[in-house]
Amino acid sequence: MTEVERNKETVRRWIEEVWGTGNAELMDELLDASIVDHNPIPGVPPGREGNKSLLQMFHAAFDIAMKLDLLLADGDYVVDCWTASMTHKGEFMGIPATGKQVRKLTEREMAVKVIGKQSKQKRGQHHVRTLSYSPDGKTLASAGGDGVVRLWDLPSGKPQRRLLAPRAWVNTLAFSPDGKTLASADYSSAAVNVWDLATGQSVRQLQVHEYQIAAVAFSPDGKTLATGRPGLAAVIRFACGTPRPVRRFAA
Repeated sequence: MTEVERNKETVRRWIEEVWGTGNAELMDELLDASIVDHNPIPGVPPGREGNKSLLQMFHAAFDIAMKLDLLLADGDYVVDCWTASMTHKGEFMGIPATGKQVRKLTEREMAVKVIGKQSKQKRGQHHVRTLSYSPDGKTLASAGGDGVVRLWDLPSGKPQRRLLAPRAWVNTLAFSPDGKTLASADYSSAAVNVWDLATGQSVRQLQVHEYQIAAVAFSPDGKTLATGRPGLAAVIRFACGTPRPVRRFAA
């Protein structure tokens, strides 16, 4: 088994065998003892034991069925998408059982770090913040905390290209309608990069907001880009090759 195949298998077991069956003991094999979760749930202890208690809490409160929808790997990074169908059968964080179903709870994650000969999951270390499909459905773009935008060929499941964002932590992505351009937004500096996918080069860098951009989207003709952060949206028009803000909206 190659390194890439081993890393994918680690993530598959994490989703299907740990979370799908509630097997907390398997975490001893798959999860590093010193794991740091950068998106912790309040009241859950840190480290591997905290992850075990979280798993047990969910499985005590819900009947859970996991379905792995997508699994891609690039070296020691794995991108996964999954869907969980859950039935609320017991008390959960003070909420009594309702018998209702929760469907299509999805996650995108970049999750595997190889330590020596053993793969152990470092959940949240460089997790994926955003995914975007190309208009023809053949390419997937993923990005997150390591500042790398990865392009994936979906028919083969193999990585196509890496785009190196100027700063770390890409928060959101959007393909242009013709699939030739990709917009990415930086979390900390609130900058937008516009990429030419034929060359892999950043052709425009836009400073639109003062802080975190939560979303970007192209207009149907590809000439206008909308960006948004909490409380404010902006519209940028590409006229004669020179982008300029044309309107701002207070949310």
